[in-house]
Amino acid sequence: MAVAHLALDLDAAWSLWITYVLTRPLGSWAGDLPARPAGDRGAGVVVACALSLAVVLGAVVHRRVTRRCAR
Repeated sequence: MAVAHLALDLDAAWSLWITYVLTRPLGSWAGDLPARPAGDRGAGVVVACALSLAVVLGAVVHRRVTRRCAR
């Protein structure tokens, strides 16, 4: 979509929404996959949420400790 936006002069709003519509199913699938029940090769909702929370908190703490926060 970036190429279409730049090379073909596609409107930025159209580029945004086309990209969103094309990538939304992939994002939903990637988010739902780890939350499957443990018997279905997933980690379960609690484990998936805990891992997501740990990743986000780790990123926030890392940014605060290294002082790389945007101001």
